[in-house]
Amino acid sequence: MRILGDAIHYVHAKDTQLYAANMHKVGVLDTKPYTQERDRSWMFRTVGYGHSAGMVERVHLHLADVWL
Repeated sequence: MRILGDAIHYVHAKDTQLYAANMHKVGVLDTKPYTQERDRSWMFRTVGYGHSAGMVERVHLHLADVWL
């Protein structure tokens, strides 16, 4: 996030999903292609992936209250 004065000019959010069974085999620095998701120890995910729409909406409302 980049804040200049009272304005937010840039926000970037990223999340990951970890696959514990594969982490024990290949570690956390897995570099397999993203097309081999079943064999990877982690994958990038959209923030909120796997959560209910209500939870994601509450996060958005909270962030709006904090940032605006």
